[in-house]
Amino acid sequence: MPFCTLEEAWGTDFETFTNPPPPAVVETAVVAVVEEEEPAEPAVPAVPDVPDVPILNDTVRNEMDLMNKKIDSLIRRLESQPAPQDFFNKNIHDIILFIIFGLFLILVLDGMYKILLLKLNRMIN
Repeated sequence: MPFCTLEEAWGTDFETFTNPPPPAVVETAVVAVVEEEEPAEPAVPAVPDVPDVPILNDTVRNEMDLMNKKIDSLIRRLESQPAPQDFFNKNIHDIILFIIFGLFLILVLDGMYKILLLKLNRMIN
């Protein structure tokens, strides 16, 4: 079985995926103001801004939703089809009737043959 390279299979006009750059860490100076009358509250460091990547998330989410819909439709289609039956289980009644009629026909022909032999023997003797 021959194999092909990725370029032969998919072509060369696809765009490569690159990870977004990591967010820059911003160091902030924490300054606490201490007043003699009230205890100082601990300062909370500022959270650096994380670049949003909604386009990539939406694309992946849309593709996953599409694949889930396709899988669900395939499962529904398989469930709606009746289970396959083999030939023997489907036609067992026809086979039994065929055997009974065949045996009946053999008995009738055998009886006619014996009656004809008796009549011929009487005519000859």
